[in-house]
Amino acid sequence: MPLRLVHVEEWPNTPEVPLPYVRDVTERAESLLRDAADRARKDHIGPPCEALLGFSFAEAARRGLPLRFLHSWTLPASYGYAAVMDPGIGKELGDDLHGGLDGLLEPWRKRYAGVEVEAETVVGSSAYQLVEASQTARLVIVGRRSRNVPLGPHLGHVAHAVIHHSPAPVAVVPLMVPLM
Repeated sequence: MPLRLVHVEEWPNTPEVPLPYVRDVTERAESLLRDAADRARKDHIGPPCEALLGFSFAEAARRGLPLRFLHSWTLPASYGYAAVMDPGIGKELGDDLHGGLDGLLEPWRKRYAGVEVEAETVVGSSAYQLVEASQTARLVIVGRRSRNVPLGPHLGHVAHAVIHHSPAPVAVVPLMVPLM
């Protein structure tokens, strides 16, 4: 059974921005797609994921198991009915996210050349997708943002769902991105 690394990044709801009426639906959808892909790339670049990636690759190398990275996402609400009119929009965004995920993993693949790595993007509820993926996993690794507030929950709903519904052991790795 492969070792599963599960990295979740909730897709932000993009507020509706008034656009000039001269733009047609296709131009608007392309613009939103570009903006969403740029935002996704920015969210995945930098040190916040370093602890999660380091732990995952080290654990996979130690156990001699392959890694499976799963990025769950949903089409932003600002797309409206664009996905119905052009189903390829979702696929294009998923491909962009997959390319960003591959770019994020590339230095780690070089550092841990002996670890087999698979990256996948899926559309749907993060909690559901991760629980489903955990059915065949030996270990599920999820990230958790840090909070600076002493009261309230310190675990997000996705990590909470995976902990409670995954048949596999779950490792929760704190990320360096503070949650206010």
